[in-house]
Amino acid sequence: MYRVIFLKNRNAVRIGIDPRLADLPPGGNARVWKQMFRALDGIGALDTSARPDIWFYSAHGGKPDLVGPSVAIAYEAGWTISGNRENYPQNFIDAIDRGTRGGLAHVS
Repeated sequence: MYRVIFLKNRNAVRIGIDPRLADLPPGGNARVWKQMFRALDGIGALDTSARPDIWFYSAHGGKPDLVGPSVAIAYEAGWTISGNRENYPQNFIDAIDRGTRGGLAHVS
């Protein structure tokens, strides 16, 4: 289980979520982001306006179309850990790696 912990504070940072993450197809990636949405909303930190203090976006989705400071969220298998690479086709690993490198290149 993952938990997002922020202080409940009216002066806390307002966090926006990359709009591309609103309609993810069912699966593990959608579950991770929906859990984050609920956690942020539950503490009053989720900002659905177009002007949050900072944006969260998936580093795996390439360059975001966001204006302002941003944080790339990257989670994936450690491809350098023995045993992980053998469980996935190389073209899958390459595609994930390209998307993640592209997304991380735009952190501001």
